[in-house]
Amino acid sequence: MWVDVLRLRDWYRTRTGCVAAGIVNDYLHKLWPPLHGRRVLSLGFGLPYLEGYQDDPFIFAAMPAQMGVLQWPANHESRTLMTWEAELPFADDSFDYVLLTHALEFSGDPDRLLAELFRVLRADGRLLIVVPNRLGVWSRREITPFARGRPYSSIELNRLFRRNNFMVTQSVYGLFVPPTRRRWVLKHAKTFEKIGQRWHPPVGGLLLVEGRKEVYGGKVVRVKSGYRRNMMPIPATEGGF
Repeated sequence: MWVDVLRLRDWYRTRTGCVAAGIVNDYLHKLWPPLHGRRVLSLGFGLPYLEGYQDDPFIFAAMPAQMGVLQWPANHESRTLMTWEAELPFADDSFDYVLLTHALEFSGDPDRLLAELFRVLRADGRLLIVVPNRLGVWSRREITPFARGRPYSSIELNRLFRRNNFMVTQSVYGLFVPPTRRRWVLKHAKTFEKIGQRWHPPVGGLLLVEGRKEVYGGKVVRVKSGYRRNMMPIPATEGGF
């Protein structure tokens, strides 16, 4: 069952949620270059990871209908939309990067979801998935949203990427601090992260896996009868394609 967007928003406002978001953002900044001026789609609930991009007209946040939707940015023209997870209202080759958070673990058809993301990514585009690690304690503690849905192992994610024509380019475990509300533990989150990365990578709370869209001679796609989507045009970045 999908987690309501309001519950996710409220959790990320707690001390535990703020610490988790800060750690994940540190990894995102290491895995990806600065996104200003690039065409980026966040699917799921990625608002905690879009801080600093409120003024960028090329970054959009799509939230599945099962989850609900919030306006973002708060003080600008909204660039969020509600959509079905595997029926995105964007034309082919619309985005350079896609960030998938709080989405894959709830999807009833992960292959169809990734096929749709493959469609909207440009050639050589990048998909980054943040998902609960099956071996981590964050997927077992109900005080966090990462305990909802289906956790994944590294092997499962690699197979999912390969089945859908993505080549895994980067993979990292993160969130080694225990899932707790205790301030004295959360205060040392960075220390937990350094120790975890050095000694016990497979037990991190999250998996962050990036894949590059692989374009071959052709790709089989599903054709739906009796249904036509209204495609949302994406403004061209400076220089275009």
